[in-house]
Amino acid sequence: MKTRIISALIMTLLFVPLLFIGGQYFKIVVSILGVFATRELLNSKGKSISKIFKIIAYIFTFILIYISKDLLDYRLIMLFLLIILIIPLFAKEKEFNVEDAFFIISAVLLTSLPLRYFLTLRLERLGLAIYLVLIPIITDSFAYITGNLIGRHKLIEKISPNKTVEGAVGGFVAASIFCTIFYVVVINHHTNIVIALLSTMFLSIISQLGDLVFSSIKRYFNIKDFSKLIPGHGGILDRIDSLIFVIIGYSILILGGLI
Repeated sequence: MKTRIISALIMTLLFVPLLFIGGQYFKIVVSILGVFATRELLNSKGKSISKIFKIIAYIFTFILIYISKDLLDYRLIMLFLLIILIIPLFAKEKEFNVEDAFFIISAVLLTSLPLRYFLTLRLERLGLAIYLVLIPIITDSFAYITGNLIGRHKLIEKISPNKTVEGAVGGFVAASIFCTIFYVVVINHHTNIVIALLSTMFLSIISQLGDLVFSSIKRYFNIKDFSKLIPGHGGILDRIDSLIFVIIGYSILILGGLI
């Protein structure tokens, strides 16, 4: 627990100033985090994917997050798809096959597109970026606290044995209240409070679903953490899994004109 707390403090001290500063340094850090996230996803599959093809995936992850000028630069994405899907035609099946190609595509797009969107949102409004970061943090923290205090009923035991229904509800309620207040006070005090509350409730649920989805990936590949990069926490994906889903959820709200 001590190691976990120390690591959390260090991450906070490093990430929060960069989030406030923004600019090129923040873009570089987020892009590097995306590369590490892609690496962890690919490594979860074991050694079936050759290093050279992993490197191609890392390069495209960085490009899609950092170099891409548009929110969804379709030309870069199409180039990436073309290269990855053609490779199995010429590579030895043991080195790279169709299954590997689709796994790489999923890994790169899952990490790069949400993080690229997050960078765009940060450039538009700092408060909005903080709001999206706060939702998974508060949801996870209060789910942990509530679960330890009164947790009795398992949420989805086969995927995450330690999560409880009571913890999930506690995290949901805390995030819904606190983050809605933050949104109304800091981001848009003219907004419809009901809409802000419903949107925050949706994002808190999405946050917990994201955590469960990535837990199911770890369960499927029989690994405890995505890596050991962060002492007491696991890997980058173990820390940003919920945030990735919150960003995806927010993009859905924007697409539907709901917030």
